[in-house]
Amino acid sequence: MELTAAQRSVVDHRDGRLRVTGAAATGKTTALRARYLALARDVPASRVLVVCRDRAASMAFRDEILTDLRGGFDSLPITTVFGVAHDLASRSGNERRLLGQREQWAMVEAMLADDERGAESLWPTLHRYVGRRAFADEVARAVTTLREADPGPGWAPPDDRWAELAAFAVRYQAHLDELDATDGAGLLTGAAQIAAGGGFDRFDHV
Repeated sequence: MELTAAQRSVVDHRDGRLRVTGAAATGKTTALRARYLALARDVPASRVLVVCRDRAASMAFRDEILTDLRGGFDSLPITTVFGVAHDLASRSGNERRLLGQREQWAMVEAMLADDERGAESLWPTLHRYVGRRAFADEVARAVTTLREADPGPGWAPPDDRWAELAAFAVRYQAHLDELDATDGAGLLTGAAQIAAGGGFDRFDHV
């Protein structure tokens, strides 16, 4: 397929980061596919990381480039954000069982059911909601948001409700540790810390 001048500029770019934008059906994927194949001619394909929005997209991209990929390769790192995170955790020796969202929600619900016995001390301002399904959903979402933000040890809750949630998040993490498990937010924040220490040095291009 003949590339346009704009697509060719994507393929030929080598200096620093490049952002490719455009509406649907403007040829972005075609340009990125051609760029990947060009990079895989310069370095081993195992040193070119492709991160896609979901597993279906990563499999589609891999299938598209396999017909034109030349030379031998020991791996094709074409994956998702969670795939990258899992790989980093595994290579660092920090791999844990990943809870799916349904299992995570069920765990939060079970923990809150246990909290009902001491609700007034554990949730001083929110105790009247403990035991309600809607409250469990809100707590599960808020804990995920808090863990994704990763505020760090110096973070101070802005009000009593957030302080109660932060205390629950500590109990939630302790329960994950007992299960030798993690959730999606924990996997991503842990992987970000590993990557900051040089976990991406095996890739020449991302």
